[in-house]
Amino acid sequence: MILLLFAWFNWKVIKSDNFTVIHKPGYRWEAEEAIYNLEFYKEEVWHLTTNRYRNLPVVIEDIGTAANGYADPLFRNIHLFTYPPNPGFEIDATRDWYRSVGIHEYTHICHLTRTSDLARPLNLLFGFPFLPNLYSPPWVIEGITVLSESRFPFEGRLNDGLFDSYLGATKDTPPSILTATYLPLQFPYYMGAYLYGGEFFRFLDTAYGEERIGKFFEEYGGCFWAPFGLLFPALSLDLAARLSFGCDFPALFTRWQQKIRDDFKEYEVIGLRLTDDGWFKSYLTAYRERLYYFHSYYQKVEARKIIPIYEVVEYDPRERKKRVLVRTLSPIIAPFRFDGDRLYFLVQDLTRGGNNVYLRGCRITGSLYEFDLKEKKIRRVGTADIRAFAILDGKILVAQDRRHHFGSDVYLDDELLLETDLLIGELMVEGGRIFLIGRKNHETWNIYELDPQLKTITPIRRSSWVLANLNPSPYGPLYTANFDRRYRLYLLDLNTNLDYRLTENGYANFGIIHNDSLYFLGLNRDGFDLYLLPLNRVRFNFPAEPLIPPEPDPRSFPLTIQQGSYFDILATMTPSLRLPIFVPLDTTLKSWLLGGVVAGADATGENTYLAFIGYNQLQESLALYLITNSRFCSPVEVDLFYRHNHDLSLSFDYPLLITTRPGLNRIYPFLRLRWFDRLRRREAFPGLRIGIGLIDWDLTTSGGVRIEPEIDRLAPELSGNLSHLLWGGEVKLDFYWYYDPDSIPIKIRGDETQAKTGERLMFGYTHPILRIRKGSWNPNIFIEDLSSELFFDLARVGVETIYSAGIILRIEVGLGLGLIRLRPGVGIVVTKEGRV
Repeated sequence: MILLLFAWFNWKVIKSDNFTVIHKPGYRWEAEEAIYNLEFYKEEVWHLTTNRYRNLPVVIEDIGTAANGYADPLFRNIHLFTYPPNPGFEIDATRDWYRSVGIHEYTHICHLTRTSDLARPLNLLFGFPFLPNLYSPPWVIEGITVLSESRFPFEGRLNDGLFDSYLGATKDTPPSILTATYLPLQFPYYMGAYLYGGEFFRFLDTAYGEERIGKFFEEYGGCFWAPFGLLFPALSLDLAARLSFGCDFPALFTRWQQKIRDDFKEYEVIGLRLTDDGWFKSYLTAYRERLYYFHSYYQKVEARKIIPIYEVVEYDPRERKKRVLVRTLSPIIAPFRFDGDRLYFLVQDLTRGGNNVYLRGCRITGSLYEFDLKEKKIRRVGTADIRAFAILDGKILVAQDRRHHFGSDVYLDDELLLETDLLIGELMVEGGRIFLIGRKNHETWNIYELDPQLKTITPIRRSSWVLANLNPSPYGPLYTANFDRRYRLYLLDLNTNLDYRLTENGYANFGIIHNDSLYFLGLNRDGFDLYLLPLNRVRFNFPAEPLIPPEPDPRSFPLTIQQGSYFDILATMTPSLRLPIFVPLDTTLKSWLLGGVVAGADATGENTYLAFIGYNQLQESLALYLITNSRFCSPVEVDLFYRHNHDLSLSFDYPLLITTRPGLNRIYPFLRLRWFDRLRRREAFPGLRIGIGLIDWDLTTSGGVRIEPEIDRLAPELSGNLSHLLWGGEVKLDFYWYYDPDSIPIKIRGDETQAKTGERLMFGYTHPILRIRKGSWNPNIFIEDLSSELFFDLARVGVETIYSAGIILRIEVGLGLGLIRLRPGVGIVVTKEGRV
């Protein structure tokens, strides 16, 4: 037990002049990559945001095979995940992961904590409520980080080409300021904050210059009244824009829209569109007269409830028909591969054993599946941290990231074939040869060949631009490249060793040559779709330009690194919120609740707290409320709530089983300890939460027993909900059963009663019925969709049965630059007695 306790304190800390990097044992290489890059490039961020934020905690977390990171401006830290991204529908112009993700998240902190004028002392006194830049729309928050990460040649989303292609595809109806702010459920949805914001800030940078952008952050950072300006941006956000750019944001968006029309007037969406369901498509490939691709999209089933859908689709080019072969519960994360009549695909999975707090010690990984195209049967082959795979002579060739080092380990079945400093993102077997997409650190994705006999990797095509998304063809590998920020398809003819360009205008990715026609994934305003063009090979002289000029290696510059300790983590727990509270307790205004709220967290995210401490003049008593959450003993999560002399509760939650595979995929034992009734009664509530997830179905159930030994009280209860996607909506069944020596109330819509025992069933069907998608900038409001719910509620309480039925209409309302989301509703309910 003592050894386990010390393991919970096993964070390691290294420090420089401006950053404190916190990591688990064994992750020193990742920590140094982060601290060297942040120190080397910090002044780029300082200049862009006009904020020199220092002494920032940076936490390194290994969440498995998912590339991401996040910034926490409230508690002032950033978290960097250790897995670099892979090519896909976005071919990924990332050359140095720790530079890219570090600069992106550090830009968030420097931007969102920028204060000036009176807001600065208010922030120092009271904390994060007085961070005006925090009250910004998503296209501002993400847009400046996309601009920041794209300041380096051939790197960042603005140097990729995908965002440009989407603006070209929507040039006739460019995004409005309300669409960019509220991101309604339409492509590009969540990606819109990055796409619209990044492109808009590039426009500002080109038209007005970086200094004006910094001036805007400074001006808005002085608007201490920004929370009150959320409903009327003219009072704060637009005021800062006028002082910085000479006009407000609606006018700036109008200018940007005109620039889109001018810049992309020659752009056209090419080819014959074969599918019309848009959203996200990737990994198009061909096998035996059929095409296959991965399709993911979002389905709204009721107000503010959106379900992701993941499908493996088979397309028949002769009949021009598609059918869904397989639905999965999570995304597919690598290209399809075939062996005989078996289709192999890699699905993102979740397992135990991660070195992180973010996922409570779980980790994202990959599960490899085999689908028999004849028998239509599916089986899981195995689960591992696979980045790329292929089938070689009936064996599975796999590339996995090297631990604590840049590069890959290549396995043939379970045998280690070779180790390489090349990060391998794709593997493809064609004509007995193995081609791969890989990159060295600080370089882009390029084409190589692997010789399994000699255990060597040889460059085939290298460029400063990205080469990715290989597909076999009768002539040689097809690949996508983003020369001059345009996604085009190319062919490497193995017979002549010559390259050919297959597309010119528009966006084209994942090319397939089938019956002398070119199939590919193109881009339109609805998202990605399957397109067809006649095969036209144009001789292409592969650019002879030199590779990216050698950049200064941040590690080659002198940097003093000091060793820290766990006390550096404890130091981050000082309150980030310090707010006085004055609340009248009667109409005479003579009695008040006087006190203050404090909140804080340590940088790792293991411990957070919020407390109110004050004095109740009416009752002449101390008022104390305390809420804490701890993942210190992760994966066990502990929550505590305390109200002075009234209530105390302590809960423990443990993820015994968690996965994204269909079937039983969630088991959470829990224990709730409670002292209530002015602390005179004690209750223990052990229980179990179980989840079963199937395609289109989900069941979550929870059961336990409330135990009070002093009064021999045993009160079992069981609750849960079952949902099923149907006809574009969702069928819901909520159930609840209990027995309790205490007579307790039970409610249905429109009625209520109470007894010692009872059951309740609530049946409903929800469905969106109308798209509205209208709003205004001043006042700032957006109406999205109208949804309905038909319901029937039934309860048996003791010997009495009650029921009700009705309909509810709910509308999605957004307010305050997208920071406030509501779903007000109106409905009619008829009870058993006929009351309406």
